[in-house]
Amino acid sequence: LVKNDGYYGTDCESGVAFPLPPETMAGAVESVSDYSSCDYQDGDDCHLSVVLGNTLYESYQTGVDSSGLHSTCVIRWHLNVVYPSDGRGEGCTSTDAAGFPIGTMLFSPDDVFAATQVTNGDLGHALRFTMPNDRMRAASYVHPASHNGAPNSTNANAIPYGARLRLKMTFDGTKNVTNFTTNESARVILRTLQKYGMFLSDGGGIPLIADDGMFSTKSWDDLSVDSHALFGIALGDFDVMPLGTVIHYDNNDQNAECVRNHFGEDVIFSDGNNW
Repeated sequence: LVKNDGYYGTDCESGVAFPLPPETMAGAVESVSDYSSCDYQDGDDCHLSVVLGNTLYESYQTGVDSSGLHSTCVIRWHLNVVYPSDGRGEGCTSTDAAGFPIGTMLFSPDDVFAATQVTNGDLGHALRFTMPNDRMRAASYVHPASHNGAPNSTNANAIPYGARLRLKMTFDGTKNVTNFTTNESARVILRTLQKYGMFLSDGGGIPLIADDGMFSTKSWDDLSVDSHALFGIALGDFDVMPLGTVIHYDNNDQNAECVRNHFGEDVIFSDGNNW
């Protein structure tokens, strides 16, 4: 049983029966190889995502002890129903600052390998990326995001949380998917970025986020994919998709509230965002 130890109020859920796979099967908190050694009490993210049936359970700042699972924020997402454009509700965060489900935008070595077995294969969904806070528009987000974190750029041209970027057909000078690399696994990622793009989901210094492959059959080493596999591609090689209405939301305002959409239980937006 989850104990929500955080400060998010109506954004998160409490009293949730969170399914916890045995560590010997396939269970670990982000950045560690088990459930207990992530330093969540000192502010590490310590994310945990678990799928059971049609439900995705996600936890932020997760710890497990003899009394159960402790979390700053736990979210449930249903994978077989479509969310409205404002997700879980205006002003509502999740385990991702933008209010997104993290697990649906991650990709593993097994996902990439499977796509290499198909001619011109791709991952079939948009990816997740982050930027430093000083590069993102302050107090703003666009749908399908429903929240922003701590961006602080006052540049009117800075992109807001929720922005969708798509890789141009020609990038890194005059290159394309074929002549940029001979690595078919890297080509899968490039084709995905060209077809589905990536959503600005949080503040951070690692642009593109993937599963580390801890519980995958294949590894990133097997695919010869590392942090340099896409080296040479810059932010200017992406087109910003139409933003729609920019929503003002000051995360530091004491009156800022999450206005939840209630469907009996939370559901996940799928069709409208190619997820």
